[in-house]
Amino acid sequence: MRKVLFAALAIIIFFPVLLFVAFPVEYLREFGQYEQSQSLNRMAVPIAIFYIRHDIRYACGNETYFRNYNAMNFFDDLPLSREDELRLQSQDKIARLFLSDAVYDENEYLDSLRTVTAYNLVVASKCLRKPAS
Repeated sequence: MRKVLFAALAIIIFFPVLLFVAFPVEYLREFGQYEQSQSLNRMAVPIAIFYIRHDIRYACGNETYFRNYNAMNFFDDLPLSREDELRLQSQDKIARLFLSDAVYDENEYLDSLRTVTAYNLVVASKCLRKPAS
């Protein structure tokens, strides 16, 4: 019985720690430490560039690239072309390392948003599969 209690306690304590290790930027934002999350943003894009240039990836859907969650989609109800739908599905399969929206300079924010979006398109194109006809 004690082993079960210790195991449960260990899981309760270490699970949040593991989440923080897996997604540090999201938790830094939650705690209001925007400066640290901004510095992680600056590291994220060069790491993504390295991964893409060296084609470090696994089977489609297990890529270790970065995705930007800052863009807001106002057009959810619009019909999508087949290519756009496939691209979005491919992006959704990409493993997510969250990027922060905590960038003080608006120009820097927009530049980083464009850069990450461009790399997401590259990643999605690597993951696309042509539909069987």
